[in-house]
Amino acid sequence: MFFLRYTNSPEEDLNRNASFHASGISKDDSTIESMSEAFDCDEESIVLLDNGLYANGIPDGDVCYFQKLDGLCGFQLESNNLDDAINEAHKFRFNGVYNSEDMNSVIVIFKGSFIESNQEGCLFDAKKIVYKK
Repeated sequence: MFFLRYTNSPEEDLNRNASFHASGISKDDSTIESMSEAFDCDEESIVLLDNGLYANGIPDGDVCYFQKLDGLCGFQLESNNLDDAINEAHKFRFNGVYNSEDMNSVIVIFKGSFIESNQEGCLFDAKKIVYKK
């Protein structure tokens, strides 16, 4: 299966094969226990990361709670071959927010397997990068 992900760090993403769902809540304002309840996940899935790479209203350098997802977030493409997947990716639109015209990241197509749907596309197990532009 082919999956579209907008990213400026595709090799890093592939090696990590995990995504992080930001809470926007600093470590001073909550606990891991509270965040696991809020995210409805195990405490082991909650991590503290430097928020400097994310724009969640927390000043750069502050630490924020994130839910670690086992897989990459992206979009499953319907195409069965790479040429069609590339064409589909360049025309892609999802919920008025994610589309290949407006995203400021590189268009990357991964080969992988579907894990589960979520409100922002899906989670997938990335095997390799097959296209980036």
